[in-house]
Amino acid sequence: VVAVGYGVQKKRDVTGATVSVSEKDMKLTVNTGLDQALQGRTAGVNVTQTSGSPGGAASVNIRGVGSINGSQPLYVVDGVPVEFSAINLLNPNDIETMEVLKDASAAAIYGARGANGVVMITTKRGKDGKGVVEFEAQYGVQNVWRKLDVLNADQYRAFY
Repeated sequence: VVAVGYGVQKKRDVTGATVSVSEKDMKLTVNTGLDQALQGRTAGVNVTQTSGSPGGAASVNIRGVGSINGSQPLYVVDGVPVEFSAINLLNPNDIETMEVLKDASAAAIYGARGANGVVMITTKRGKDGKGVVEFEAQYGVQNVWRKLDVLNADQYRAFY
């Protein structure tokens, strides 16, 4: 089942260009943001890192440059359109599925806001039955690959 606009359709019945990213796909790598969860998993979606800083924003381009106001797609979280600046506040671990609507017909219900494509996000919800507590942790290690022997201040002054 794929979420399309205000409803859902069976994947075989969808005629528009859509790409689905499941929770299982997102757990294959460490994602600190939504843009990293899309990067490399969705054909026809270009995710470009615009900043060299850790956790810096990325540019998501689905249908090319569609307007002079930018090319960011419309993000819809659980049926509610949200601003691009607020989408980085969403924890990638809370996302159940993401559908990227790439063609104009799929995005037509959102009007001009969907001209650059639509990213529909479905977050996790509570389930019936016993409560389950999940814990997920990540760690990383950084080491200097090769330490260069550089001049100190006195040697640099003498060299210069």
